[in-house]
Amino acid sequence: MQDASDEDALHKIPYYEKMGYTKKQLIQKTLKDLMPVARRWAVDRINNGEDFAIIEDEIMEIDFIEVKLYAKMNATFLQSVHIHGCDHKDIGFVEELKAIEGFDQNVYNKLLGRMRKSYAKEKSRSLEYLISKTTEYVRKIHDVGRSAFAMLKDGKQPDFEEWSAEQALQDRVFEENKLFLKQTIKHLESMQSNKVKLGVSEIRLLLNQKDGCRREKLYHLAEEWIINIYNSLPSSTAEEKAAQEQIYKEICAFVYDIVPLTGRISVNMINFIFDRGFLSPMSRSLLLKIQPRINSLSMTPLFHYPLQRMLKNVYAHYLDGVFTASDCYVVQVALVYEPELVRSVLKKAYESYEPCNEFAM
Repeated sequence: MQDASDEDALHKIPYYEKMGYTKKQLIQKTLKDLMPVARRWAVDRINNGEDFAIIEDEIMEIDFIEVKLYAKMNATFLQSVHIHGCDHKDIGFVEELKAIEGFDQNVYNKLLGRMRKSYAKEKSRSLEYLISKTTEYVRKIHDVGRSAFAMLKDGKQPDFEEWSAEQALQDRVFEENKLFLKQTIKHLESMQSNKVKLGVSEIRLLLNQKDGCRREKLYHLAEEWIINIYNSLPSSTAEEKAAQEQIYKEICAFVYDIVPLTGRISVNMINFIFDRGFLSPMSRSLLLKIQPRINSLSMTPLFHYPLQRMLKNVYAHYLDGVFTASDCYVVQVALVYEPELVRSVLKKAYESYEPCNEFAM
């Protein structure tokens, strides 16, 4: 039978110890279970010396607002996927999206990784839409999260209506950017039908509309125009060649920026880079710099056949006693993307070709 002193001692035991945690362990567990903004705000406050026990109620209020806001955004996202529809082969991915509770970045990253691996094999337009839409949804969560965190830093109280309004504003901006890109494409169609010669200025007009390209259908239209106009550019004079080289450099920069924005790389753009029959220093630079992003998106398999085709040509050159700078670039890129494709003799030729070693990321 416990006496009064034992009961007093029991009451003095901190609640976290009764749950089997140290204070630090309970805080870490609580932080792990929070939504992104609430977690980031809590960590920021703790790092500034504040006691989590004192700010816990405020953090939980932020978490509650996030859960409510993300549920609203998720319902809109899933409804748009339902309205668009998908191939029967992709229904499994849709069901997995529906099953996700709350917002867990790691869960979405893993699912997107499997979607991209499947897309790299199947090249399904339906799956490409799903990747685009899911990437867009995740980006919206990040965007509204950044805005909400900035509001908290400015001393504003967490407010569902205000955060919802910010999210709605971001949606309107995105819709305006999509509309602008649509109008630009219609404008180019009109110019073309009126026999107006399109050039680098029209390509730049499209390159400056990355945000509208987040929607895969518009991106395909934009890149088709970019590629077709580029392929029709004159290159007879030194001035024309310089202009063509400069705009190609800008196209490469566009591709580098658009990959993380859309969550994938376009097969058409890969073919555009490789189908020129050679790799320029600019193409090599792009492919080497973008490889970590491609790898993180599980889309390296899309480069298999283009690299295999170009390596076959490089080997034919090698057998004829020729090894050009472009051949060197092809081998260098292949060694980064799919080293098993490179014959040992080509690797040795590359290693002894000094111009290849001049490149710096």
